[in-house]
Amino acid sequence: MLSISDVSIYSDSQISYPLLSPFNSDVSYPEDPFEGTLEVDSRNRVYSAVRQSLYLLGLDKENFDTSSWNPLKNLINSGETVLVKPNAVMHLNMNPSDSVFASITHGSVIRAVIDYIYIALAGKGRVIIADAPLAHSDFEQWLNTTGIHKIIELYREKKNFEIDIFDLRNLYVPWDFEHNYAPSKGRNIEIRDPNGYQEVDLYDASEFSNFSQEDINRLYGSDYKRQKTVVHHSNGHHKYYVSKTVLKADVFISVPKLKVHSKVGITANLKGMVGTQGDKNYIPHHRVGSPNVGGDEHPDLGFAQNTLNRYRMWLLTNILSHENKTADFLYKRLVLIQKLGQKIIDKLGRIRHGEKYKGNIVGGSWYGNDTSWRMTLDLTKIVLFADEEGNLCNHPQRKFFSVIDGIVGGEGEGPLAPTSKHSGVVLAGFNPLSVDIVAARLMGFDYRKIKMLEQGLKRPWLQLWEGEANQIAVFSNKPEYSSLMNNTQARFLDFTPPVGWQDHIEVG
Repeated sequence: MLSISDVSIYSDSQISYPLLSPFNSDVSYPEDPFEGTLEVDSRNRVYSAVRQSLYLLGLDKENFDTSSWNPLKNLINSGETVLVKPNAVMHLNMNPSDSVFASITHGSVIRAVIDYIYIALAGKGRVIIADAPLAHSDFEQWLNTTGIHKIIELYREKKNFEIDIFDLRNLYVPWDFEHNYAPSKGRNIEIRDPNGYQEVDLYDASEFSNFSQEDINRLYGSDYKRQKTVVHHSNGHHKYYVSKTVLKADVFISVPKLKVHSKVGITANLKGMVGTQGDKNYIPHHRVGSPNVGGDEHPDLGFAQNTLNRYRMWLLTNILSHENKTADFLYKRLVLIQKLGQKIIDKLGRIRHGEKYKGNIVGGSWYGNDTSWRMTLDLTKIVLFADEEGNLCNHPQRKFFSVIDGIVGGEGEGPLAPTSKHSGVVLAGFNPLSVDIVAARLMGFDYRKIKMLEQGLKRPWLQLWEGEANQIAVFSNKPEYSSLMNNTQARFLDFTPPVGWQDHIEVG
């Protein structure tokens, strides 16, 4: 019998992404919603991989390979609204030598998922593809890069079925790559979600409810005006600015990328919940300073580096927070002091420590970040339990399912500058925590050393199965993956974690 914690892993080491959108299936399958009227793409083995990941879970097993196979029929009812949430974090890889598909979900995975959603809807209902990418991301370029616009056109022309695509951000701001900051010019705030936004207050149900006001006063969000983050989490309040499109959905289908993350270790379903927020400056990302002063922005790196990091934070919060031409002018000149200081520290570090020197760590990009995991659990609670008005309920308000794109994963300096890791896998499951735990083990990490996962296992509202993590059943076409949760030594895909996590979360 299917358990909510079950996870499937389909593996094909020879698989690669197809080039041509709308990413038609590799063969005409019996359940094809287009009934064999489309030209097949024999090179698109991704479609088959997604299909097999659903079959491995045992979904509608008795009808597999027949025209009536409907793997999502117990998840989606005809007439419902289904939100598909990919990882659309950025339209490019900040690692310029590598592919953007080490960072974002490929359109071929999204196409296969949408086909099975359409089958479950029986052509009646609504499908919305939505995410709140980084404030600097070019949403239209992301659409073109992924080929999603052609998937939408296909359904419009062949099925007279409209698929909506929403940018859930309320802020767009360009990025100055030369000076590595977000300038004041070009900032654009508007309500992009056609359903608007809902402020959700978790009060004492928040993971930040045990923070002292001193802890709260150190919070840093996603923009230079960090006082805004502090205000939203003060005096017993813990507020988030949530997309109403998300809250109105009957079903939430997460289609993330298999990728490492500098602030929480890995990003898949739980960390991906950030993409449901209209204003990410409501979201605490870290606390300013090192642990010896009550922060978790970076480890204690010594007097010189700690001082330089304080100067950097001063530039962000005392200069750039003014968001005007004068602030831009001052920053471009004052940041030269920081850059020169960093060059000197890096040179001395390499002389003293050689290859062991890892450089500076800022922005909460290390395993000691005790803030970001909390906001991921808060946001997950909202997605699962908040009603349309933003009230937290005792029972789930929408159904959840996940399909992870691990055809090419992202290792190294994720989430924004990862290195491609050809992994050839697709994962699927009904519980965001169990799928993420299996993903972490598959990547070669010890989930117990990733606070987001370790703490998630202690939350009864999220850990919905009996027993420990090793009770998660894994179903795979690759035998060694089926026993993955009972193998405490193998590194499997052996992903390289971000610098701030290296030698901490790897198995063995």
